[in-house]
Amino acid sequence: MVERAEFIRESIDFLHRYMMKSIQKHAERHGLTVPQLRVIAQVLLNKSISIKQLTQNLRMTQSTVSDIVERLSVKGILSKTPNPKDKRSVIITISDETLNVIKEGSTEPLNQAIRDVLSLLSP
Repeated sequence: MVERAEFIRESIDFLHRYMMKSIQKHAERHGLTVPQLRVIAQVLLNKSISIKQLTQNLRMTQSTVSDIVERLSVKGILSKTPNPKDKRSVIITISDETLNVIKEGSTEPLNQAIRDVLSLLSP
């Protein structure tokens, strides 16, 4: 039983490392870093979000998140608008152009990465 548990733990660790490397390669092809992809994913999941919420969700420092958001805003990937309820903060959303690119894109790279890693594991 202990051997089986160890095998499962090692397999999960292997899957995680492989997926992270695949995500990193995909990010690099698009000129992005993994932390930038994490921010984009959080904004997509929430539709709109504040820097404070991103900081909490991603467990990153506020300065790191602010820097990433600023870089992605300059690239036109994210949009920042003043929060009507709190003038000291901004609401972060995905730009319309980026949403169109995402909709036209495919989940195939991620699906292929999952198929590849699963093929490396024994039953």
